[in-house]
This record gives sequence, structure tokens and C-alpha cells, in this order.
Amino acid sequence: MALSRLPIKTIDRYILRGFIYSYAVSVAIMLSLYIMLDLFANIDDFTGGDKATTQIIMEIASYYFYHSFLYFAQIAGVITLVAASFTLARMQKTNELTAMLAGGISLYRVALPLIGAGLAFNALWVIDQELIIPRIADKLVLGHDEVSGKRSFSLWFLKDRNNALLSAMMYIPKQQRMEQLLTMERDEQGQIVAKLSADTAEWNEQKQCWDLTRGVRYSRSVGESEFAVAGEMTRKPVQYYYSDWKPEELVIRQSANWTMFLSVRQLNALLKEPHLVPNLAEVIASRHIRLTQPILNILLLFLGLPFFLNREPHNVLASVGLCLLAAISCFVVSFISQTMAGASPHPAFAAWLPIMVFGPLAAVLMENVKT
Repeated sequence: MALSRLPIKTIDRYILRGFIYSYAVSVAIMLSLYIMLDLFANIDDFTGGDKATTQIIMEIASYYFYHSFLYFAQIAGVITLVAASFTLARMQKTNELTAMLAGGISLYRVALPLIGAGLAFNALWVIDQELIIPRIADKLVLGHDEVSGKRSFSLWFLKDRNNALLSAMMYIPKQQRMEQLLTMERDEQGQIVAKLSADTAEWNEQKQCWDLTRGVRYSRSVGESEFAVAGEMTRKPVQYYYSDWKPEELVIRQSANWTMFLSVRQLNALLKEPHLVPNLAEVIASRHIRLTQPILNILLLFLGLPFFLNREPHNVLASVGLCLLAAISCFVVSFISQTMAGASPHPAFAAWLPIMVFGPLAAVLMENVKT
């Protein structure tokens, strides 16, 4: 039976089968390429030190298993576009589009199942970004040479509850322990009203607090302006320290792009506690980017489809080239805009700028398709 005479639902199923196959192949190829390029550039970090070959292989497998979820979130829109383009290019090459047009089927109708599938697969990005990545964020902040665990680092003047500032000479992630803890409690004017020091602070998961070793809290009397004389201060032993900072948050915040690992729910929670955020604009920008990124993923699809929806036979390579040009332009502008959003005085505008630029262009391209 000629393709043009098949029931329309059968044609939809035929197009969707081709798209799903192309999507699976695109995911495998693009993620593999991403991983191979990253591995080639950073292989020395994995092989450094006195490691057995088995350990090196296990660390590489562990690192890229977790990071593959992050890589997918970064290129999900491109994968959808590549899969749709490949599906239409194959149909052009085999003259199946011509048969459909001869049967009275509009090119918009041909594109409809691809757009529907693109929207459905966009849900994978939402699941990945909102449910999976936040749960493995502590793995994603590890460097190539830190697969076995984050190195120790210092903590300096982290804003905590009750307007306090938290510092520690050393934090050891593997042991979830701070050494030489010092916190300074402040009043609304920023004046220090109490100090708490401890030799060590270890995380107590059951009580959701830090167990202190030789913890002591020094406080001054009301009206006293400074801690001038030790005898005038109140000294009280303290066993626990309740903080807004948990072990995983201490590790995640060391990453330059830590907000990209948080879910929208976590970002909204941070906006309610601005004292925990060193750069509030960065959190605002990340929340808007979570709203714009699914739209951008579909926008890439609308930018690319018109180059393959043609009534007349044409050069497929030329269509691929024009499609890549439009997609790369959108991807680059989006990357620059999203990167600069956190430092912009108008983070929301920067996050939505790519949609304002390429949305009308995609609408014009789709409108000009000759069906």
C-alpha cells in the first residue's frame, strides 16, 4: 500500500517510530562524543598518583555515569532537534514526503507528531533536572581527580541562621567534620553579641545538627560593646550547634555553578532565606533559566524543522547546514545570556532574552513553510 494512502494514525505511528529510533541513536552518539572529548582532555587527572588500573577504570565509570545526567540536561534540546532532522531527512531521501504531499497531507501535519514527541521527550529534561540532578549534586561537584571524595577545604564567614557567621579552618567532606569551628552571632546592626568555638564539629544525621568537641559559647552582657576582658564574658559549654548548613550543602556551594544543581523547589527555598545566598541575582537567574530552558529546547525544534519541510526536492546537506547554523546561533546566544544572567542587574531579562530574540524568528520560519 502506498504511504500516501495509509490512515493518518498509521502515518503518525510510522513517523514516531522513526523519531524514537533517531532519538535513541542521537542520545547514544552525542553523550558518547561528549564523554570521549572530556575524557581525552582530562585523562591525566584520572591517572594521576599511584593507582591500579582497575581503580582508574572504576573512577572513570563512576564519574561519567553521574555526569551523563548533567550532560543530557545541557544538550537535551539539541538531541531532540537532531532526531527530528534525521527523521525528516531520511523521509526526504526516500521521497516519502513527496508521497504524503501527493496524498493531500500537509507538511504541518507531518511535523505534528514530531512536535508532540519533542514535547513529550522534553519531560525527560524536567525529570532529569528537577529530580535526578539535585539528588546527585554532591557527585557532580567533584573534579576529575576527586572521584574518590572531595578534598578538604576551609570555610570562611558563611552566613548562617540568627545572622551568624560560620568559619572553620578545615572541612573534611569524607568525615563530615569541621575543624577549629568559630561562629560569630550578630545582632540586627551587625554587632557581635556572642562567639562559639569548638575543636571539631561532626554532623549528626539523626539530630540534624553538629556535635561539638570542647564547644564553648562566649556571650557579653546587654549593653557591653566588645569582648575586651575575658572575665566579663559569660562562658558556657555547648555540645551541639544547629545550623542551616548541612554537609552536602557545604560541598555543593564550593562549585562555581552550584545553583544549576538545585531544583526549582530548592531555589525558591533559598529566596526565602536570602542570608544564605552570597549572590541573590544568581539564584533569581537560575530560577528563570529553569522556566526558559524547556521553552528553548522546543524553540530549537521549531528553528530547525522548516529547513526540512519542503515541497520540492532539494539538497539535504544544505538543509542540514542551515539547520545547524540556526541551532548553533540560538545555542550560543542562550549560553552567553544564561552565563551572564547571574551577574546582570536584570537577571530575569537576561534569562528570557534568547526566547525574545529567536521566538519571532522561529515563528517566521514556520509561517513560511509552503505546505
